[in-house]
Amino acid sequence: MSNEGFKNVPGVPEGWELVHALRKVKQGEWYIRHEGNVLRWDAKRESAAPYPIIRKIEKPAHYRPFANAEEFRP
Repeated sequence: MSNEGFKNVPGVPEGWELVHALRKVKQGEWYIRHEGNVLRWDAKRESAAPYPIIRKIEKPAHYRPFANAEEFRP
């Protein structure tokens, strides 16, 4: 799998991408429960059951220079 993950997968909420289809969840990872809730696994041990593992899509910040000094002042 590439570093880009799987985008636009049915069942994965908007703004998230699928990392692994099904495996046990490790501490600090985000997963989707069977009800469709997105939760973070905070337990020190991994989950007993497999879940879809997801991550938030990071959008790079867009830099736009000021057109002139007047636009900068406010």
